[in-house]
Amino acid sequence: MKTQPKVFSQVWVGCLGLLFAGCALLGNESDFRIARRPNLFPMPDTPEERPTPFRCFEEKNRLFPRNMDVEKLFRHASWLHKKSLMEGREPVLFAQAERFYRIAIAWGHEEAAWAWVLFLMEERPDSSEAAHEALETVAELIRRNSPKGYALMAYMLKKGYGVEKNPEAAQKYFWKAATMGHPAAQHEVSTARSGFFDFAYELSEVERKEMRRCAAAQGHAEAAYGEALRVREEDNKKGEMEWLQQWNSPPPLPSEERIQEMALAKGLQPETGLEAFTPLEKQPAFTCTFEKKRIAAHNLEADMLFQNAAWHHKKNLLRKSKMAFAKVERLYRIAAAWGHDEATWQLAHLLMEGKTTSPDSATHAVDMAEALVARNIPRGYTLMGHLLDKGHGVKKDANASLRYFLKAADLGNPEAQHFLGDKLTALGANASKTGLEMKRCAEKQGHVAFVADTEKKESPPLPSEKRIREMARQKGLDFRTGRPAQENALSQTPGTWEKQLPFACIHEAEYLPKRDAQADKLFEYAQKLHKKTPHEKEKNPEAFAPTERLYRIAAAWGHDEAAHRLAHWLMGNTSNPDSIAEAVDMARELIRRKIPSGYYLMGLMLHDAHGVEEDSQAALQHFRMAADLGNPEAQTLLGEWISHWLLEPSVDLYEMGEEMLRCALEQEYDAVKKANATVSLPPPSEKHIEEMARKKGLNPQTGRRLKKGVK
Repeated sequence: MKTQPKVFSQVWVGCLGLLFAGCALLGNESDFRIARRPNLFPMPDTPEERPTPFRCFEEKNRLFPRNMDVEKLFRHASWLHKKSLMEGREPVLFAQAERFYRIAIAWGHEEAAWAWVLFLMEERPDSSEAAHEALETVAELIRRNSPKGYALMAYMLKKGYGVEKNPEAAQKYFWKAATMGHPAAQHEVSTARSGFFDFAYELSEVERKEMRRCAAAQGHAEAAYGEALRVREEDNKKGEMEWLQQWNSPPPLPSEERIQEMALAKGLQPETGLEAFTPLEKQPAFTCTFEKKRIAAHNLEADMLFQNAAWHHKKNLLRKSKMAFAKVERLYRIAAAWGHDEATWQLAHLLMEGKTTSPDSATHAVDMAEALVARNIPRGYTLMGHLLDKGHGVKKDANASLRYFLKAADLGNPEAQHFLGDKLTALGANASKTGLEMKRCAEKQGHVAFVADTEKKESPPLPSEKRIREMARQKGLDFRTGRPAQENALSQTPGTWEKQLPFACIHEAEYLPKRDAQADKLFEYAQKLHKKTPHEKEKNPEAFAPTERLYRIAAAWGHDEAAHRLAHWLMGNTSNPDSIAEAVDMARELIRRKIPSGYYLMGLMLHDAHGVEEDSQAALQHFRMAADLGNPEAQTLLGEWISHWLLEPSVDLYEMGEEMLRCALEQEYDAVKKANATVSLPPPSEKHIEEMARKKGLNPQTGRRLKKGVK
């Protein structure tokens, strides 16, 4: 045991990655915004019966002999990496470490691959390129049946880095790696809380200790740290100083000439270790492939949405109406949520061109490209190529952009083929021939530029509006805009009323709760009495008392329209301050219940200073909220104000006003049809009215709430 410090110093290099894992993988989970690709690798079989008792198996027994020069590169990279961390992540040191890591990985060094993937997970959590590189590195390790590959895959599944988060699958990968001798996986399994692993993987306490000892014997970082403390306790200064001396001086390196030879032999750039990019004109021969062979058939209704949106999109390219783009965006979003790749493509371009009011458009465009790439849709690679070429939402990288375009062209995407064809034909000689082949291939697939359409023809058919809304809701979208429902909390929309979300016609009935049948009968009869009351007597409390009584009882049973009518009447009773205060309370209660007419009432109160301080801007905000929720009175009020009273409204604002008036008219027409179809009901019995009042604690004679102690 006295020689342990020397063993500890020898294994520290191999354990360095585990120190990084301790920070990157064992802490609190973060919300990574990266390419969440589906699980790409074979799932290890779940053993029906685990080995009992656990037998320690060391990973080194599975490793192949390493090239000495490659081993030197890795050890020096590890030393530089640790030194850069100790000096506050010094970039120059790490750039040197990255170069040596990459060359060592290209020569098959598993420890280098382990340390590099862990670094990417910790230091570049938001980079889709880093996530893809990590996945490719892990895939190669698993292909070689390396325990490190299974352990890394487990960490990625546990965190959801580059793959869909899947703790159950992570357990299987951890177990597979642990039984193959990987110390980090053994530590994960042996220290996992009871019940974390499936029953088949649970260990007894004796087995847990044995697995921890097995990990420690292989130099696991935490075990090594514990050993360092033991060295201090035993005052073994000699062993401790030997360990410190080793890390104060860099490990030896092969000559620079040899390092460059090793990089070139694996097709890497000698200066950086990055993959050397083959110029466009020297790429392998092109073979024409059609994209449609790789794309599943679209949902028919989603395709109808896309075709209609694309038609309106082309019509609006010259007009550039924001209202029209908002309608196009809505249909594209709903179609995209149903897996329509062309809709996703066009929506991403709308976002890139700034033609939507969506926040974080750059982030959303990258998300869409990554989602298509994850499904191996050729357009996804083309879209990512455009993003990298323009530096939109990602770091600008011309070489990476061309790689994506080349991948898309090989998969048959006509846009990528035409894009590269133009570039190649401009180079002349043999490259021009390849470019023409690419362009011909794109033309065979019917590729045409997406340009403005000025022909007068009917728009493609759409599913019914009811069906469109159902499709949106089934995918968790707000049916008004097609955006995720949580993005459209209208009450949180900043700015003035006209700069809120684009207006979409909604009928108020869709937001109203189901009404009590008996309360609805009371309301209809009260409305009948209200209409018979002469206008000059309407403000007379005594003349209006029979109607007020029925409105109050129906409102107490949750009838929103009765509450609305009653509050409106109370607002007009200016002689009684209590009436106005009661009206304000009723409006607030309707707003609490998210009833559209509540916002309209509060808008009137704010505008006319009824029971609240006058605030014209807040009044307009409430009117806009009511209009967005389908209230026809608010839609009419705003529509007429924009169309007839607002001085020099913009084209978009004028179109919004016209749309509001159309929407209100549709609802008034529906209301008239309903009224004409309704048979005139006989008045409710007085006995029944009194019963309904008493059940809600109201005075049966007036409909007002009874005072405490009064029966």
